[in-house]
Amino acid sequence: MVGGGDDWCSVSEAARRLGITRASVRGRIKRGTLPTMTDNHGNPLVRLQTPPPGAAPPGAHLENPPGAAPGDATTPHHAPDAMPMSAHTQVLETLHAVHLEAMAALRADHAADRQRHEAELVRQEARHLAELTRLERAYQSAADALMAKVSAIMVASRPRRSWWRW
Repeated sequence: MVGGGDDWCSVSEAARRLGITRASVRGRIKRGTLPTMTDNHGNPLVRLQTPPPGAAPPGAHLENPPGAAPGDATTPHHAPDAMPMSAHTQVLETLHAVHLEAMAALRADHAADRQRHEAELVRQEARHLAELTRLERAYQSAADALMAKVSAIMVASRPRRSWWRW
């Protein structure tokens, strides 16, 4: 993690840093969601990641802007220069527009590829049809030649009637 690291602290310190109660920290330890180890006296130590410099500390309480209903916290009280929700919305709308443009470009590329492949399939089908026609003609001429030979053999092997009667 850039700018941050791991810090081992007591249950009370972890509760203060996370903004939760000590009982909640103990519950997380029991569930295994917080990495722990014991010190030399058997007390649990909790590993917390130290936030990078300038980052908002975890568990920072949010305050309500003037005129907002209670419970509609939007900005941390320690960061007066936090980006307002409308700016986040604009950023997301811009990203969405960029992704839509990229999707449109990909769809256009896909359509061009599909047309190119369909044209290639038509060319291959024409080649195969021409080859099939050529083979059918060759087969037909071979069959005709064979039938002529068979007919000639049958005519030659037909018994001849003698000119007198027996």
